[in-house]
Amino acid sequence: MGLATTVERIPLKTDTTIDVHHFGSNQKGILIVSGIHGDEVTGVFATKKLIEIIQKNGCPTPITIIPVANPIAFSCRTRADPRDNLDLNRIFPYENKNGPTHDIAQTIWSFAKEATTIIDLHSSDHLSAIPYVVCLYRDERVKRLAISLNVETIVEGRKNKGHLFAEATRIGIPSIIVELAGKSAIYNEKQGELMAHKLYEFLINRTPSNANKFYGNIVDIDAPNKGILKLEIEPGQIIKKGDIIGMIDDVEVIAPDSGIVLRSVEPSMILKGERICSIALECIKQ
Repeated sequence: MGLATTVERIPLKTDTTIDVHHFGSNQKGILIVSGIHGDEVTGVFATKKLIEIIQKNGCPTPITIIPVANPIAFSCRTRADPRDNLDLNRIFPYENKNGPTHDIAQTIWSFAKEATTIIDLHSSDHLSAIPYVVCLYRDERVKRLAISLNVETIVEGRKNKGHLFAEATRIGIPSIIVELAGKSAIYNEKQGELMAHKLYEFLINRTPSNANKFYGNIVDIDAPNKGILKLEIEPGQIIKKGDIIGMIDDVEVIAPDSGIVLRSVEPSMILKGERICSIALECIKQ
């Protein structure tokens, strides 16, 4: 069952290298990426754990894994490479420009455009969050991919220019984002470990549970005023339009829409305009 394994250390033009792990033949296969944002560590933990599982148990599927896609940002524990401060996940497919982040984008895109499927792991910038998939699931091939990963909550993404999953889907490669709990280089070990095993089960073609629930776009709910925030909701909870999601001092914060709570801040002193939580909108039709 084992596959040939190689680790390719790719030198970039800007004195950086990216490690790319290949399992199997040179045929086109699945691409799994994490660490596009350097401070999102839960996905990196998951892919490194996945590599350990594959090395121990083998895998029937050709696969390429890039655990740390943005190595300088990762080393600095920052979202972007501080040398140019560009968001890597806003410039795919790479533009013909110079600079460290464009250099990384060119390298990753060279693997992405040859893949059959892309799974891009991120952290949701909150310590209190549920795992969820973001994708353009109106595309049937993307929907099948999302279901196969066996993550219950599937959220409709937007066709934003420059996002790896959106640009790859646009050229016909089924692609999804997986969001896990984590913030500011703090990772969620439990979610990372579970995701590593879900990814491995996907790779060996285990049958998904078919317990998926589909939602619309993500909406952020921001603080209407500053003060001490007391939450009345938690991630994973279904809320209805008009529900009280919390209190800021003596001011009620009301849900503007119905949906599922994906992530929330911790009870804290909060400023006007800061995000309290994010919900994925209730979806009547898939």
